[in-house]
Amino acid sequence: MAHSFPAEVFPWLRAAWQQLNQMLSLGRLPSGLLFTAADGIGASEFTRVFARLLLCEAPIEQNHCGQCAGCLLLANNNHPDLFILAPEEDSKVIKIAQIRALNEFISNTAQQSGRKVVVIDPADAMNNNAANALLKNLEEPIGQTFFILVSVNPSRLIATIKSRCTRFVLAAPSRAEGLTWLEQQGCVDAATKLTQAGGAPLQVMAWQQSGYFEHCETLAGHLEHYLNARQSLTQTAKPVTQLGLGLVLDQCMIWVHAALLRPIKHQPLPLAALELLEKKDLLRLYESLQQKKRLFLAGINLNAQLVVEELLIELGSLYKLA
Repeated sequence: MAHSFPAEVFPWLRAAWQQLNQMLSLGRLPSGLLFTAADGIGASEFTRVFARLLLCEAPIEQNHCGQCAGCLLLANNNHPDLFILAPEEDSKVIKIAQIRALNEFISNTAQQSGRKVVVIDPADAMNNNAANALLKNLEEPIGQTFFILVSVNPSRLIATIKSRCTRFVLAAPSRAEGLTWLEQQGCVDAATKLTQAGGAPLQVMAWQQSGYFEHCETLAGHLEHYLNARQSLTQTAKPVTQLGLGLVLDQCMIWVHAALLRPIKHQPLPLAALELLEKKDLLRLYESLQQKKRLFLAGINLNAQLVVEELLIELGSLYKLA
């Protein structure tokens, strides 16, 4: 039988969607689900639409009906049996006070179809206190409560959370699948942009809308001028910092990773400079970038310009040794 997949279930995620639906139809769906995936492949969209299916009162094949009371409440973001947990505005972590509010929601009786759904995205944003406060309800859910956890960094989840969930790894698209989908969305120069986004099609679309690719070109220009001594450290650090530390670290990691995959060629600079470096130096630079990214993700109050200056000095030293 042909299935009508929801629009949010991208082609590369349809096998996972069918597997979940089969478990649901057989009454074997675990109450705790941990979805892990690379960033930018549609994990959040996938889990949101699965939550809608769980709360639909009259699903059609593998899709929510869109017409029942549950679907109408969801369409208005007003379903009393859905709780979405994410970091509060201006915060990178989910705090214990939010888990307390969640636990109160769990203790209440479902108001619609009998099911309650909790989506925690990203689950790895829970600090240790918050994660520990969730454990009891995750281990012994009340009634038909389903927990849907989403993580692109599952190594940051405490072991007791992971052990209480059934893990689903959402596969990234093949390059051909990603390119086909992007071209269907009207993306220009999809091949280059998909490479730049590490193979994540939704990241390409988000970056295209936000002007990210233009910022990357600006970053490459500043690095080129700095490495060729046309700009000083101070002249480079300030405008690079203004691009955003997250962008700078992410894009430099992508460029260094591309250089490690030689002879595959990517663009733009600083890859041309990175191609001069030995593999051991590239690996050392990548590890340094990863360490800086971990500190950034941990919400530590970094001095962004000092981090950029440190990166520039390190990059410049390696370039001079090449």
